[in-house]
Amino acid sequence: MVTTVKLNFHPDIDGFAFSNSWSFEESEKDIVYSKFNEVVFVAVLGLIPLIPPDPILIGILINRLKNLIDNQLSQNYGLCGGMAYAALDYYKANLIIERGFSDSSPDHTTLQGGKLRDYIWQRLMDSMISGGAAFTTLQWMFILHILKRADILFNYTKTEWVRLKQYIDSGTPWPICLIGTTSSPFNNHQVLVYGYTDNGNGTGVLFIYDNNNPDKECTITLNFNSSANNWKESDPHPKRGPLQGFFCTSYQFNPSPPQAVGLLYPMFIAPQPPLPGKTAYFDYTATNVGFGSTPPMNLYITVLQLSLSPTDEVSEALLSEEIGKALLPEEVGKALLPEEVGKALLPEEVGKALSPDEEASLFQLSSTQNGSDFTLFKTFIFTSSAEAFLAPASIDSLFSAKSSHKPAPTNTVSRRIASTAARTLPYTKNSTWYFLPVARLTSKDGSISFKSLPIGLSKPGKEGKEGKEGKEKEGKEDDKATLIEKIAKEKENDAFESLSSITNTAEGDLSDEVPASGQAFIRPEERPQVGMQALRATEERKQKSNQ
Repeated sequence: MVTTVKLNFHPDIDGFAFSNSWSFEESEKDIVYSKFNEVVFVAVLGLIPLIPPDPILIGILINRLKNLIDNQLSQNYGLCGGMAYAALDYYKANLIIERGFSDSSPDHTTLQGGKLRDYIWQRLMDSMISGGAAFTTLQWMFILHILKRADILFNYTKTEWVRLKQYIDSGTPWPICLIGTTSSPFNNHQVLVYGYTDNGNGTGVLFIYDNNNPDKECTITLNFNSSANNWKESDPHPKRGPLQGFFCTSYQFNPSPPQAVGLLYPMFIAPQPPLPGKTAYFDYTATNVGFGSTPPMNLYITVLQLSLSPTDEVSEALLSEEIGKALLPEEVGKALLPEEVGKALLPEEVGKALSPDEEASLFQLSSTQNGSDFTLFKTFIFTSSAEAFLAPASIDSLFSAKSSHKPAPTNTVSRRIASTAARTLPYTKNSTWYFLPVARLTSKDGSISFKSLPIGLSKPGKEGKEGKEGKEKEGKEDDKATLIEKIAKEKENDAFESLSSITNTAEGDLSDEVPASGQAFIRPEERPQVGMQALRATEERKQKSNQ
């Protein structure tokens, strides 16, 4: 039986635009050397079942393994593990990745480029240490080059193949390390697997994001009925040599990669709080403050409706602190308790099924209480009539799209939703709503992905001496400004003007509305003036911190 599982990961949307080519500083080379040397002793001891427990022999073998490390690291080296881990961080956090530019990797000549490089470097260290890439690579190379037992790696890889399929089946792409015939541990390579085909006869295919080959799907064809030398890579690397095996690293999710695309100001919603049975209006502008343009996108809004009952056992969980951080669907899923809700907000199937002009109901969880059925949890997604028919378009970067990526002040780095989006909220006595701005991204092959747009990005600054002075000046101005003043400034932008021109939309005067500081609203009769209370509390905390 043939089984194919392919996750909604696309290298041209979820991967970096640049290839895995970097220049090391001497201090960085020393760190990489030290990390490998630190695990040599433990790596050899871990192989005692394969070697005699003779202290003299073990000492000799350790020295031989160290010889594989010494003087093998060139000035130009890859941060492959860091790129694989970072791309997976963005994917799991449901954020738009900071893709960079295709002509060169990011460096410290720009603030944003330096921040991205530092993050990828840190994730490289994580992959080597906590991820076990350095330890296991040395063990496998010891088996291959010192014990001369390629058959052991072949059998180990069979086990890793089973593990890898389990990770993919659970809905998570997974980093693996590829071991070739190279005598240098630094020529081996880490990639991200997001799908597989198991033909059921000892053969299969891996679908991978290979950071040596950006923006394309790469494959590895496996055949466990013959030797590893018959495995075929769509994009082999000559320095690594023929593939001898692969292992899964111990990836741990970092939920806070550098945020590049989101909202500088909160989404404008009127009336506030929205009223059940009435029409609510939404307007916002997405901004790219990162390094490199975004994939083509359209702007949408996700609504999370919670129908709560005081006697329901999960009510407290639904209103927990985590739900207030509902920018990340994964966090919402954890707060909602039922296991199947974890993938509720933006399932892959929605992206495949949603046409630009239609609204999609993403998920609904029903329950029975006291003999009556009621909807506990529901989400749906929509956009404005004008935005739905716009062709997907990228948001430019702060920098020019060619080396050396100098600041480009004329670039359009913000994009407003094409027209005010309207939605009539269902009339429900017991409901709380969360409103999340999201981007609908389109890959080169037409596949669709939805990504969260975090609220409250930091404003981008200029580079160099002028940038530093500007940043200091901006910081002083921010210290003087109150939250209410910022809101007043936001009222002056196009989004507010378009909303204030709407008539007969709902109860209340739109001119009295303010942009939402948080995108969650409780029923007015239960939490009167909740928005202004939050604003006042935030303002008071800031004033105290400035004293």
